[in-house]
Amino acid sequence: MGRAIRISANLENTKYRELQISDCHHQRYLKYGSMSLMDIKIETTEDKVAHTLLAAIEDDITAITLSDTNIFKGKTEKLLSLIENYNNVSMTDGLPYMARELFHSLIKFNVGTLNVNLLRAFATMMYSLKIENLINCRDDVERYAYVTEKCDSVLSDYSMYELSGKLGPQPTLYFIKNGLLETHSNDVAYLYSIGFLYRFTLTFKEVINVSYFTPFELPNVPMYKLIGHRSLWRLITNDRNKEIEEFVKR
Repeated sequence: MGRAIRISANLENTKYRELQISDCHHQRYLKYGSMSLMDIKIETTEDKVAHTLLAAIEDDITAITLSDTNIFKGKTEKLLSLIENYNNVSMTDGLPYMARELFHSLIKFNVGTLNVNLLRAFATMMYSLKIENLINCRDDVERYAYVTEKCDSVLSDYSMYELSGKLGPQPTLYFIKNGLLETHSNDVAYLYSIGFLYRFTLTFKEVINVSYFTPFELPNVPMYKLIGHRSLWRLITNDRNKEIEEFVKR
């Protein structure tokens, strides 16, 4: 089994060189605390403005905010049902993501493209992580083992797919290799600052795991902004393509 990288980062003011990494196993950075069973945080930036989805998940109740706006507070079972239905879409039924019940239930106004992408990512990740299995664990020992296994396997060098409702290539998220956070920390932080990478933080008791992933849609950023960082972006793209090829073979 690999290890989940624990990261403390201060990127809100775009001082991306301040990214700090620790591989002290299961060390928790008290960047923000919660008494929830699990916290999920997904972040991106545009023109130095942060966009964030926060989910505080309990056995019975879950609360979600999207860029400081409450979009859901209700039974966890109901949310998991919406996520299950969101991801159980035929590749030929033509049902776009905005027409699915999850969006009708949670989005009541125009929240903008980036916030929509955060919610799409959340729905896809929750489905891939099988959060219902965490809730159904018998005790915290089982839950701890489940979370750390997912941190080491699913949240590093792993692709997640959103069924589009039509034939052809499907929208894909790709979690970059955790090792890149150690070897290319400044470049990772820079790619996050221009929206080429999103940040995903999972908090469970003593465990906080921070990972980075390529979003469904890249921002319309001039390519000259990649100068000095193209080698890492090329490496991430190659890793992503290889992982997708392996997935197809499976």
